[in-house]
Amino acid sequence: MQRHEHAEFAIDLPEDVELVDQPGTFLVARDGSGASPFRANLTVVAEQLPEPITLDEYTALGVELLERRVPGFRLIDRAATTLAGHAAERTLATYLVDLERPVSVTLEQWRLLVDGAAWIVSCSCDTAEYWQAAEAWTACAESLEVAR
Repeated sequence: MQRHEHAEFAIDLPEDVELVDQPGTFLVARDGSGASPFRANLTVVAEQLPEPITLDEYTALGVELLERRVPGFRLIDRAATTLAGHAAERTLATYLVDLERPVSVTLEQWRLLVDGAAWIVSCSCDTAEYWQAAEAWTACAESLEVAR
């Protein structure tokens, strides 16, 4: 793993990922080493919240939005955890994407609230490759440090 430093946060990433600049996203790290046409990726996003909200409410709203907008979205698990020294919620889900062929994608997300900002670490890959990525994703998410 290598440490990625950003003005707003720091996170450990696998050494072989490609960093991509994407507007509205602090970090997009892609891995094209799998056999799937879907490239595994890790993103870090944050948004300033306009009004106070609980972590439970924020997570529920995020899951509801995904259920409405993402084809075949299915929540598998939702659990409380700790990330960057703060209470966090981890969700695990699958959805469908049509690329060269239909692909089932596994989406693992960690959400936390820090000083009025909502942070999300999202990791996605072909469901058939999830078993290879899960441990590394957890290590990456757990390494997150948010600047104060």
